[in-house]
Amino acid sequence: DKAKSIVGETAEVICRESIVYSYFDDEKSNELIAQCLSINPNHPRAHYLIGLMLKESGDIEGAVAAYQTAIRHYPPTDVFHLNEVYNNLGSAFYAGGNIEAAK
Repeated sequence: DKAKSIVGETAEVICRESIVYSYFDDEKSNELIAQCLSINPNHPRAHYLIGLMLKESGDIEGAVAAYQTAIRHYPPTDVFHLNEVYNNLGSAFYAGGNIEAAK
């Protein structure tokens, strides 16, 4: 709430709020991700979170697509988050049986 009062309801603030809700209210978390993407359809963290949710639900192809979208939209200098997304992308490829792509 403090961040919203300072910078407003930006895609980043809403996405981070979604992360908080993901621990106890999936429906609210999903609503917030949708709201984030309505503000910025290319928000990389939102696509990364979607990838996490899809992988957890067993939709490996959807998770791979979401991770790849996140990678396309993260700045190349954001090595911390890109490392995390690439790690999860490899994990999703592995879970889907695509060992070569996982490598």
